[in-house]
Amino acid sequence: MQRQARQRLQALQALRGISAIHAVRIVAELGDLARFDSPRKLMGYLGMIPSEDSSGRRRRQGSITKAGNSSARRAFIEAAWAYAHPARVSWVIARRQTGLARGASPTLPGARSCACARASGRSRPAA
Repeated sequence: MQRQARQRLQALQALRGISAIHAVRIVAELGDLARFDSPRKLMGYLGMIPSEDSSGRRRRQGSITKAGNSSARRAFIEAAWAYAHPARVSWVIARRQTGLARGASPTLPGARSCACARASGRSRPAA
């Protein structure tokens, strides 16, 4: 059990914006992220989906619902701020990614660039 928790912490810390304290907070609050069928389910659990007011043809989306686990939601939102900056792998992130299982770290430069472009509102970079 302790080994699995350590692996989860290391995998989370390999992502930009997630420090040791954020990783511990996320694992403590959510446990195994594999229990969520999709990222959409996780975001729904955290209350990070837009509220909706609809009637007939009219549909209006508002701010996030904020229903769910506020501590984990805050950790994810704080970590997401790292994606507002250009995609770079700092020496700290590179060190965290060494020794991780294959596929556990986002090593594709295109994926990092796309995530940063989406977060900052820029268009997708040319492939």
